[in-house]
Amino acid sequence: MRRWWIAVVGLALAGACNKQDAAEPSASKPGALEPSTPKPEPTQPQPPIEAAAPVHVAPSGSVQGVAFTPDTVRLEETSDGTILEFTTLKPDRRDRVRCSGTEMSAERELQVYLTDAIVESGKGEQELASFSGTDIPFANPVAGMAKIEISKRDAATFRMEGTIEIASADGTWKFSGPFAGEYCPTKVVPRESAELLGQAWTLAAVDPATLVDAPIDANIAGLPAEIAAVTLRETKDYEGKLLHQLVFYTRPRADPCAERPYGGGGSLASEPNDSFAIDLALAPTKGSTFAGHFDGSADVRDSVVGADLRVFEPDGYRSWIYSQYFSVALAFDDLDERAAKGRVFLALPDSGKSMLVGRFEATRCSP
Repeated sequence: MRRWWIAVVGLALAGACNKQDAAEPSASKPGALEPSTPKPEPTQPQPPIEAAAPVHVAPSGSVQGVAFTPDTVRLEETSDGTILEFTTLKPDRRDRVRCSGTEMSAERELQVYLTDAIVESGKGEQELASFSGTDIPFANPVAGMAKIEISKRDAATFRMEGTIEIASADGTWKFSGPFAGEYCPTKVVPRESAELLGQAWTLAAVDPATLVDAPIDANIAGLPAEIAAVTLRETKDYEGKLLHQLVFYTRPRADPCAERPYGGGGSLASEPNDSFAIDLALAPTKGSTFAGHFDGSADVRDSVVGADLRVFEPDGYRSWIYSQYFSVALAFDDLDERAAKGRVFLALPDSGKSMLVGRFEATRCSP
């Protein structure tokens, strides 16, 4: 399966991003999949709703000549495509929570990355060679087409419905029927171009002398966002090296210096809070500036050693991190033992071209 860009956190996706399908649906009607991209309103993550026990309706038949009667169906929007998945869960894993993933729980599975045409219109045909799953060889050579229709996607209830019909010419695939199950949307909205406060999105070097002195503004995964809290703290990288990390949160925190929230890991996230982080090799001082960029060809990060974005999906069980390329410029205008004030530019090449620009005030956390 193709997973390019986003590092997994719990059930999150990982690596370095190139393609991301977005969606958040409106009311739908049978036979048509209505546009699912949300309007660009500021992202204010809310505590996720506790999930009711999912009710699934699944097709049945045979795949590769083996009987297949799945009990779980999911339509999941991910960093590099929309996946339709049919799974027979292991008996001791049937209490998994909504949208928490089935990879480690599956006894048998069949999945397909839907074509853009099916994602956009809600129906179409797809070659059997595009399917993967248990006992299906790589580049599945079986000739045939699958007819797929998705008639409902509801982000409020995380439910979807549709039908599938597969019948291969050699008779080894006979799998058909209506389905209903989990809809796991993403908040991501892809963007071709972007700017904030008059500064264009770029992975090129940005001079700290050009930083904007205006209240901080942000865009996360293609949608406007507000920064509600900022912290400056010491931490360590995977090799144990000391880092000085700025973290920009979209929601206030009861304890600003508490550990940065991670993903759900198969349970409801306790504190969903989208956040940016910038890692510095050197301790900032009043008047100091930092700049660094990494785009795969140019790699200048002597003082800025990394930057990332952590996002929680609407279902409350999935999250993802973008952590690879970046452009950062920082200026610390004032700093003491308790607080730091400065200006920032941050650009990341996730498909939403996330950005952070403007003036900030940070709580300085004790080592």
